[in-house]
Amino acid sequence: MPLNLSSPFAVRLSVLIVLGLLGACVPESATLRPSTNPQEMAERHEADGRFDRAARTYERLADSATTGSRRDDYLLRASRAWFSHGESIRALGTLRKVRGAYPNDDPIIGILLATDKLVNGEARGALSDLERLRPQVQHPQQPAYLELLARAQAATGDAVGAIQTLTERESRLRRSDDIRQNRTLLWSTLRDLGRKGHPLETPEDADRNLQGWLALARVYRDHRRNRASLALQVREWENEYREHRAAVLTDNLADDEALPSGEQPKSVALLLPMSGRFSGPAMAIRDGFIAAYLSDNDNAQRPQVQLFDTASVPVVEAYETAIRNGAEFVVGPLSKRNVGALIENNAVATTTLALNYLDEGQSVPINFFQFSLAPEHESAAIARHALAEGIMRSVALVPDSALGERLLNSFALAYEAGGGQLLDAGRYTPTDKDFAAPITNLLNLNSSRARHQELSAIVGERLEFEPRRREDAQSIFLVASARQGRLLRPQLNYHYANDLPVISTASIFEDDPNLNRKDLEGVTFADTPWIVSTDDTIVDQREALTRAWPERVKRFGRLYAMGMDAYALLSELHGQQVALNAGFPGLTGRLSLAPGNRITRDLDIAVIRRGRAEYVPPLDEQDSLTESIDLAP
Repeated sequence: MPLNLSSPFAVRLSVLIVLGLLGACVPESATLRPSTNPQEMAERHEADGRFDRAARTYERLADSATTGSRRDDYLLRASRAWFSHGESIRALGTLRKVRGAYPNDDPIIGILLATDKLVNGEARGALSDLERLRPQVQHPQQPAYLELLARAQAATGDAVGAIQTLTERESRLRRSDDIRQNRTLLWSTLRDLGRKGHPLETPEDADRNLQGWLALARVYRDHRRNRASLALQVREWENEYREHRAAVLTDNLADDEALPSGEQPKSVALLLPMSGRFSGPAMAIRDGFIAAYLSDNDNAQRPQVQLFDTASVPVVEAYETAIRNGAEFVVGPLSKRNVGALIENNAVATTTLALNYLDEGQSVPINFFQFSLAPEHESAAIARHALAEGIMRSVALVPDSALGERLLNSFALAYEAGGGQLLDAGRYTPTDKDFAAPITNLLNLNSSRARHQELSAIVGERLEFEPRRREDAQSIFLVASARQGRLLRPQLNYHYANDLPVISTASIFEDDPNLNRKDLEGVTFADTPWIVSTDDTIVDQREALTRAWPERVKRFGRLYAMGMDAYALLSELHGQQVALNAGFPGLTGRLSLAPGNRITRDLDIAVIRRGRAEYVPPLDEQDSLTESIDLAP
């Protein structure tokens, strides 16, 4: 899911990713003269550019200092040295150990203090401090300073300021790789500001450079979910701004993917069951597809769309009729049985996007793609999230059913592949209301009671007793519907698991604010961007459809999103272009292609707060590493 630079967490993440780049250049080292004085040695290391050695020596001196002021002086020196070595996180950690006042006239210390504010979500305070620091910043620190200033401006929603600051930074860079990285940083900053709905309007006095960056950012903001339309708009921008700095980036606008040719099929057939037990999901997919089609009204290459009812006509007959009528792309069928019928009858004659999965390992034609909202995507995604959060040991509680076993297996596969350990798994009967037996067995409470009874027998009297659950687990992976979850979660709490995080799949959450979900407070789950994303474009689309079909969207919201993604995938898959190589930011997840032409989804993460889904921004390796560092003095 893209970063939200307006949230404190995302500010922290975006700053920490780049902190390793903040620091002065290291000059060539010279030969050290022998010295037995540690302070002299540290100063010589600094003079020769061996900043890491200098920092470690200063830290040892601080540990052995006899006075507080001396200790603080060595810690300040160590902090500056770590910064100059490019270790800004370590510099912050060392700086936080200083017990006295920080110097007011030291630009490096000032930059680190502003960084600390930005890391902690105090963007406006950081911006104020950085603007005050500007006259003190020396030439070697200018690139690092300007980068941090631009990030603070972006964190406050100031796109114009961020462009101007990073343009100034580019003028101070000499290496072509540094210049390219600076432009990439500028673009990613504007892209994320646009995603969150911050203003991208051009001021009246804007120069050509500023006009071009803002115009390109608006193109991406307004067309990023329709790749064909985005390609056309980018070409118009390129004609207008041929010599612009951003021109080198336009081949990689959509999350580092090459833009498609913009070609779409001229005619598309939808094969869906419009009556019978699959009619509700089918109508939601159809309506989502048509909604995406209608919103693509500025695309002159929109295809003609035909609908075929597979509930009234055999699926192979409907498919062959669609081909005779000129369909260049087929979306559907929906049921697994009908998808299998196309393969068994060798009916596939053009690019086809089936809306279900065949059995894994079944061979398919090269132009046949399988798209499903498989819940296994959710269990794998929540497993990866748990690992990113440092949760390495879990237990599971799943329904005693085929679906429960499937989700347990997919969770275990993803979890253990990332180094996690699934300690135990319990099964419950979905129709029950009392789950004491599977819960107590899973949490080893029966063993605790057995030990109490044995001890009571030994001492010959009844001892006071409070059961203890197992302590090796760090979370519970719970597979349940929202109704089952509202019964299971309180019973888990009752059986002493109230301090164990509960992680789950999308089925635990019903997108209906009128339902009482207080019993699910704090449950973390994986779901589609359509349900949990805070992206303004997605929120607007979701609210518009909810106003039009409130009850249907509540029940089938994820399937509406599937229909919209099916339309967006036309230009991705038509003509066998390089399909989803780097992933596609869909409404049902980030879509990519797996073996067997299966389209898989990487999902968003949310936590239930006050009955609503609260989006959880993703962690990456840099953030996980930094979060493990104790910056406390």
